[in-house]
Amino acid sequence: CMFTANQLLGRGWSLGARYRLSKAELERRYPELTLAQFDPPYSQQDLWALLHQVELGALYTHPCGLFGQLQSLWTAQENHGYTDPDLPGDDFWQVNLVAGYRFLDRRGEVRLGLLNLTDQDYRLNPLNLTAELPRRRTLAVSLRLNF
Repeated sequence: CMFTANQLLGRGWSLGARYRLSKAELERRYPELTLAQFDPPYSQQDLWALLHQVELGALYTHPCGLFGQLQSLWTAQENHGYTDPDLPGDDFWQVNLVAGYRFLDRRGEVRLGLLNLTDQDYRLNPLNLTAELPRRRTLAVSLRLNF
């Protein structure tokens, strides 16, 4: 499930918040591994992971086309059912800073961003589907043209 709230604050300013909760389950059944020499955890496993994400952001847009954005993303994951080895969850923040310029009646945009400003690495269980986040501080440059 996801909840989103956005608010305009006067001329050019906006704030946004989003919360996303994702639960993924995996049932593994290997009937051929039920022989006595195998441990039961390997023949039958019920695994699940719970992923929380909170995104907070502020955006300023100037009438001339310049804009700046600050985005903060908190991610926490809990893993359950994993034994030998145990798969711990993760809990981390990432901060992104973006500046750019829109031109040609918003048909063109140049954007420069510093992603994962705090250089925060993470270890997420791939059981939950989520966008790949930068694992280290990353410079992102883009040019978009719409005709």
